[in-house]
Amino acid sequence: MEKNQNEMILLNEKIDQLKQEVEALSKVIEKKTDENDVKVIIDEQMKENKYMTNEQVALTVDKILTEKEFTTETEVKNKTKEIHLKIVKWTIGTGLSVAAIILALLRVILL
Repeated sequence: MEKNQNEMILLNEKIDQLKQEVEALSKVIEKKTDENDVKVIIDEQMKENKYMTNEQVALTVDKILTEKEFTTETEVKNKTKEIHLKIVKWTIGTGLSVAAIILALLRVILL
């Protein structure tokens, strides 16, 4: 019986000790969880896990955009018009060449 009482006393002391630790941790958490601390903690975790932060993503996107050459819509339209003009010229030139060859063959065959 005395053994059970001693165990109960030890358990009650342990419970009191754990309650004090929980209260202490609660106070620490209340102090630590303002918005900036949460951001810092998340950034640290992201760095540890090798994820990119928003700033790193923004820097990477800026770097990619500055390194690549992009054309505007008007430049694309102008280039398209140039290509169409070249195709038309090539078609006319090819047609005239074929006509000249046919006429030359007809002259050779008929004369």
